[in-house]
Amino acid sequence: MAQAEGFLLHSLLSRDLINTLVLLFLWEGRGIRVFTRPFAIKNPSYYLKCAFCRPASAFTLVELLISIVIVGVLLSLILFSFDGVRARVEVANCMANLRSISIALSAQLADTKRWPQVPEGIDEAGYARFWRQTLAPYGVDSKVWRCPTAKRTVQRTGEEELVEIDYTPAEFDEMESTPFKYQNQPWVVEAGDFHGDGNLLITTSGETISFNEFYRRQTGSKPPWAK
Repeated sequence: MAQAEGFLLHSLLSRDLINTLVLLFLWEGRGIRVFTRPFAIKNPSYYLKCAFCRPASAFTLVELLISIVIVGVLLSLILFSFDGVRARVEVANCMANLRSISIALSAQLADTKRWPQVPEGIDEAGYARFWRQTLAPYGVDSKVWRCPTAKRTVQRTGEEELVEIDYTPAEFDEMESTPFKYQNQPWVVEAGDFHGDGNLLITTSGETISFNEFYRRQTGSKPPWAK
């Protein structure tokens, strides 16, 4: 093998040799096979370099597919975790909106000594406008009246947004004592089941729970519509 390498170097470095014998080496683990091929050498340094170089390592198809699968699984886990965190944040914001409306109703009741009475014969837009105008002096703006989950759902589905408020205050009579007649009666109820466990509501005591939980407490049984 040493003689073959020496002859290869001598041949490659001989620029005056027109039809030289180029020795190509093929490594097979047990030894070296020598192939001869006559041709003119134009750039001996190129063949000298390539004769002893090793092929660069690269990913195989199987390794590439495994990497793609692993990346896909990690991305799905990240997206799933993000959806869970976003859902919890939206529930917390919705509960905060209910508390803000409840506090505003308490302040309005303390000022006027009567529960707000919705005029008869008004449509849905008029109903929303009445409550927004009634509680606006107590810090309840248009953002407080919107559930973040309901708003995101409408934007995602592309549906037309018709509802201006996502919370419905209780329709008590105008007497000041009526809203406090029962300790756990709802004051404000969410307009829809946007979070998966029934409409959120806030009671006279200020506790914010889902309607399904409220039903279980009142009846001692699971709601028939719950999954």
